Parts: sequence; structure tokens; C-alpha cells
Amino acid sequence: MDYQAARKVEKIARTEFLNRMEARRDQTATGLALMKLWAHRYIERRRMRRDLPDLTPEMLQDFGLTRTEAEKLARTPFWRPLP
Repeated sequence: MDYQAARKVEKIARTEFLNRMEARRDQTATGLALMKLWAHRYIERRRMRRDLPDLTPEMLQDFGLTRTEAEKLARTPFWRPLP
């Protein structure tokens, strides 16, 4: 193989390698964004359930909940979606 052909093969291999690395980086970024979204969702659920027992009867009525229902929802673990 002459020098020019070797350079061409090397350039193609380098380009393919960089494309694979870029795809892997994009997958990692997507995975991290998804983890961040899940963490935010769980924090919001935990915060909401923590605050439910402190709501006034008027606020609960606005949400269509009774005090008993609010207390039951507050006891639900934050990683479980509300029924």
C-alpha cells in the first residue's frame, strides 16, 4: 500500500472513530438528562406529599381532597405515582 492510500485509510478510520465517540457522548448526555428529569420528578413528589398535611381545608377542597385522603396520599412513598 502506498503512502497516499495509507493516509486515506487512516483518515477514514479516524472519522469513523470520532463518529462513534460522538454517538456515545450523545447517549451519555441523554442518559444524564433522563436521570436529572427523574430526580426532579421524585423531589417534586416528595415535596408535594410532605406539604399535603399542612394544607388548609379550603386548599384541600380546591384540590377535591378530604383531610383523610390528603393524609393517605402523604403516607404514599414518593417513588410511587399517585393513584
